[in-house]
Amino acid sequence: MSWPRLGAGVLMTGWLLASASGADGGYPVRYRFVAGQQLTYETRTTTEGRFTLQSGDGPVRTLPMSVEVSDRVTYRVSQLKPDGSAWLMVTLSQLHLQSSGVGGGVVFEVADTGDGIRVRLGEQTWLVKRPGDDAPDDGLAETVLAPGFTVHDARMLTSPSRLLVSPAGEVLERQGRSWRDRLEGVAILGVLTPLLQPFGPGLPELPGKTMPVGQEWEQHREVGLPGSDETYSLKVGFVLGGTATVGPYQAVEIDFTGSARVQDLAFAFEPLPGLSLPMTVQLLTHDLTGRAAFDAERGRLIEQHLVSKVRSSSQAERGQPFTLQADVAVDATMLLLTVEEPAAAP
Repeated sequence: MSWPRLGAGVLMTGWLLASASGADGGYPVRYRFVAGQQLTYETRTTTEGRFTLQSGDGPVRTLPMSVEVSDRVTYRVSQLKPDGSAWLMVTLSQLHLQSSGVGGGVVFEVADTGDGIRVRLGEQTWLVKRPGDDAPDDGLAETVLAPGFTVHDARMLTSPSRLLVSPAGEVLERQGRSWRDRLEGVAILGVLTPLLQPFGPGLPELPGKTMPVGQEWEQHREVGLPGSDETYSLKVGFVLGGTATVGPYQAVEIDFTGSARVQDLAFAFEPLPGLSLPMTVQLLTHDLTGRAAFDAERGRLIEQHLVSKVRSSSQAERGQPFTLQADVAVDATMLLLTVEEPAAAP
């Protein structure tokens, strides 16, 4: 099974249009950043699947898995460069994750509120001071809230990371870790982190050129195996569609499909920190479909939806053969919630 990463490893690509020049002249498929602008997106992801395990000639065990994730992330253009690239401040304000099946079930929530950062894990809730709050050091930074997750980690989850992004969406420089990366070391959450951002932990890359309606193009994305540093290539094809009205926006639609078939890929599976199991993917198939809608005049994402289906069979040789089969479907929608324009000059 597999889920997307940003940059070269994102499952899907979003395309923002800098201006609406009309179908005859085509559309410049590139970002248009505006200094001081803030865009907040909400992503809702549902993952359903099952895992089948067998050790040697022992009994076959089938484990269901269900994960519901929603997050709100703000992108603020903090600095615009002459070449059109921009520094973006990327900040998580809300995260809700609820899982069942594999792992025994987890409820995890983070929300940056007026009185601090509220963290919920199962039936326990904490209120954590934000970094920079006017208060003396409470001495609780290293207090453990969950295995691998401290008060300091909770504070850093809602602290912004910085990305220098080109008009084509290429990440030129990173400063700080993304909130998803900060959760990878949490014992009960790390294995689920690939599900937290199905569109990638930042803005997708673009072709950076004008394209007419009906134009097709293709990209190859490196997709990471959960719990491993190994990746495989996912071929994604795109078609630029016509205009449509999406809420208050005039949008241009882009349909996309992707597919991959992988055999004999060796990897070190790390389901938990410090636990590594050498395995080989015998066969993995990955199918992806989706549609994106964009504000053709202002050059920003309005909505994206994808359905990703992965089936895989892997085997480990340690003492006696161990096989793992996965059948997982991800359904995700990313929606533009709010836009805050920079204040007009006096």
